[in-house]
Amino acid sequence: MNSDNLKQSFDSKVKLKTVSRRPKMDGRAKVSPAGSVLDEGTTYQHPTKVVSIADRIDRRLVGHLNKTAGLSWSNVIDAPALSDLTNPPGLVGKIIDWIEASAEYPSRELALGPALCAVATLAGRAFETPSRARTNLYIVGLAPSGFGKDHARKCIKNLMREAGLDRLVGPARFASAPGLRQSIAASPSFMSLQDEFGGFLAKLQDQRSNGDFATIRHLLMEFFSCASSTYDGDAYRDGVTEKLYNPNLSIYGTSTPDDFWMTLTSSRTSDGFLPRFMLFNACGEKPEFVEEPGQRQDNPPERLIEGVHKIAGAATAICGNIKIGNHMGPAPAKCVELDADAKAFDRLLRRQIDGALLISDSKVHPFLNRTREHALKLALTVAVGVDPSSPVITGEILRWAAGLAAYSTQTFVAEAGKRLADSDRERNFNRVLEIISEAGTEGVTEGKVADKIRSLKSFDLRDILGVAEAAGHIVLRERRADGRGRPSKRYFASQHAPPDDKISRP
Repeated sequence: MNSDNLKQSFDSKVKLKTVSRRPKMDGRAKVSPAGSVLDEGTTYQHPTKVVSIADRIDRRLVGHLNKTAGLSWSNVIDAPALSDLTNPPGLVGKIIDWIEASAEYPSRELALGPALCAVATLAGRAFETPSRARTNLYIVGLAPSGFGKDHARKCIKNLMREAGLDRLVGPARFASAPGLRQSIAASPSFMSLQDEFGGFLAKLQDQRSNGDFATIRHLLMEFFSCASSTYDGDAYRDGVTEKLYNPNLSIYGTSTPDDFWMTLTSSRTSDGFLPRFMLFNACGEKPEFVEEPGQRQDNPPERLIEGVHKIAGAATAICGNIKIGNHMGPAPAKCVELDADAKAFDRLLRRQIDGALLISDSKVHPFLNRTREHALKLALTVAVGVDPSSPVITGEILRWAAGLAAYSTQTFVAEAGKRLADSDRERNFNRVLEIISEAGTEGVTEGKVADKIRSLKSFDLRDILGVAEAAGHIVLRERRADGRGRPSKRYFASQHAPPDDKISRP
């Protein structure tokens, strides 16, 4: 069977047809009908653009096609844009609405992470999925300087204060491992809202860091994975250990893309730490300034305070999760079921991930393996925000959550491939290629590249440009502004190079 026939056969199994439609605000909390189970062999189109796939994936065909046609894992599991995922139903969506309406630089993308963490903290330790996933979330929001990253954090703090639950907003930084353990012991469910998160993450990832940061890193990994069980503690010389039952820590950190990726290396992406985080990359055009926002960040609407109290009350009735110092015994959780539609979609999602694992590089596997877990945690959080007294994970909610989890996975993998490096030279090489690629069809001069990487010496820059050109990543062409005047030499990414200009050598 040749590659064309294989591709046709594969396309009959995997459908990549997607639809982009943002759910309406007033219809977000509707429960999916119980009879909407997918029929085998059909394509299901849904509002959040998560790729549809037939009920079965032929594993042999996928593996064979990868060898003969070079199929990418992203062809098997696709994701919508972040902007299509900022209207979840229930309290999460309502908090996002308020954050956006009270911002001078409104960004729903930057409001999404804090809103999720707020509801996840309120619901913490009280609810779980049938697979025992709970509502502890690690989220990083990336945006350039001037995007108003701090606004959403202030809103969440004000909301919790007005609701009388500001103690659920924990430390903004973890300076020591004992401090982190004590914070969990004092308040088993809390959120940490951190600015300049790239610098903190760099300390955790640096193999030369002192023992305390290495221990903090270990604790964060353990807390993420034992939210439904127990952290057994560390053994000290006096033999005393302190168990922490069902720690429910959520983290929302913000950073600029450069600060976040600058000190990370590719060797630290496969150990399971970074894949525990979800990445919301809000980069793009800066939001337009609003002279007089319609609402105030220091005066949350009463309906939001009521929503917070409903979740807190429901969770406290189950396990007393809001009580201070309530870590001395296991916290029983209410199981939140998936409806029939969600169960059918969950089966498809697992097969998507299995297919992607078959044809992807092993470096991608830690991120892919976390995709379904992230989706279930997100779906559980939103479901509790829709109906705290009787939450149900509907097909609509799970599709939204799977879209966001898949978006995070693809963004993490794509950005890591461009930005992660194991040496300064590799990091500078990647940055030069990124600057030239971002210039698009306009191209960029060597001088402009140098202005953006001022720490790079001129002879090192010329060496990188020469290597990149020889490898076919970039081309150098002569261009005249508006077709007139003296030509200038500009570098273009190979995919953006004008085909009709003569290549010029420096």
